[in-house]
Amino acid sequence: MAEDQAQLSRANWGSENPTPGSACALSDLGLGPSEVWTVGDNLEWEVAAPQRLGSYSIWNDYKAQGLPRDSNAVPDRVIYRISELIEPE
Repeated sequence: MAEDQAQLSRANWGSENPTPGSACALSDLGLGPSEVWTVGDNLEWEVAAPQRLGSYSIWNDYKAQGLPRDSNAVPDRVIYRISELIEPE
């Protein structure tokens, strides 16, 4: 990880999903929601909810099934492997 990067996980605030506690953890690091990525495979909790807070959301479609037709969530980026986050696009 680069010197100017940090990893913030649910261990930092004791919850799996974005909560007011996660916003406090970001604030403690001097970051706002627009300065972080949220990455996960749950469209509601790891894409839609963080986007409502202003975060950039990346959906891990590890099953390569595509977005469900009835999904209201629209990820900012779709990946199929976590390693894609460190590979050039």
